[in-house]
Amino acid sequence: MMNYGFSQYVSVTLLNLLEQNPLTIKANNYSNSDGNLGYAKLICRTSSDSTNPTIIATKQEIEQMSMNLLDILLFQYSRDFEIH
Repeated sequence: MMNYGFSQYVSVTLLNLLEQNPLTIKANNYSNSDGNLGYAKLICRTSSDSTNPTIIATKQEIEQMSMNLLDILLFQYSRDFEIH
């Protein structure tokens, strides 16, 4: 019974979840010399270096969270971006 439970649930950190489905941002008013045309990979970190929350859920729930990161995360930034 315990083996079944361990096989159905996984433990991932929030940062691992972000690495599974990286997001990109697009800056408005980017430089004409920018080879990426204003696009950049969004690098996320927790607000505290010592805290990396762990999520315990089924594999299916983790996959769904990974695909819907914009629904579960709060982003703070000082410029206008489009998140893709």
